[in-house]
Amino acid sequence: SMERDELGRLGDERLTSIDDSGAVDWMFRVPPNSISSLSQGLGGVIYFKTYDGVIYSLDAGGNIRWRFERLKIKYFDRPVVGSDGTIYVGTDQGLYALNPDGTVKWVAREDLELWDPSLSPKGDIIIAGRAAGSISYPFLYSFAPDGSLNWVYEKDPSGQEITISSPPVIDAEGTIYIGDSTNSGCCGYLRAINADGTLKWRYLVDNPTNLGVTIFAPAIGYCNRMYFIGNSIG
Repeated sequence: SMERDELGRLGDERLTSIDDSGAVDWMFRVPPNSISSLSQGLGGVIYFKTYDGVIYSLDAGGNIRWRFERLKIKYFDRPVVGSDGTIYVGTDQGLYALNPDGTVKWVAREDLELWDPSLSPKGDIIIAGRAAGSISYPFLYSFAPDGSLNWVYEKDPSGQEITISSPPVIDAEGTIYIGDSTNSGCCGYLRAINADGTLKWRYLVDNPTNLGVTIFAPAIGYCNRMYFIGNSIG
């Protein structure tokens, strides 16, 4: 096995590659408690971000291809990779699209804080967002692959603002599923949103104590059966 060391010293956390026999192929050392989710691109290229705001691209052998860091950006969320190799990342200063070589392709809506993108079957970027400095994430945005805005989903049909509590999950037909809680605090919904940003349906989870419900981790199962976690307070 081979070990890479981004720190130049002993690190407490390692990104590890295991081959199909269960043997360690390589390890890549990073600062402790720093790696979020991994994404994989064409040719086995790996992308991940660290909590100090750096995106790494490693080749299939665990070698650094490039690092992307912008000191003005406080954090990045999980990068996702499009079919053309473009890397999309939500940040506290907009949505970044990076070329496969690590250069900036475009930046959209630098006035927003955007969180954990997902890709639709047609390549649109679906992502939750909020105005800078806000506490909750009340908006769901759809951006085209060129960075132009398709639509914003921002309120319950009742007119209540919502707080999105999970990254969007998208099925093969382009329907988007999110979990949320309403700002009244009484209940939460699992929402299905059409590819054009209109509400398809919503499933209510309420709490008789009126102390709040939050819907987490929607997942799509066999025959489009939906699963989620509902967290009730009180």
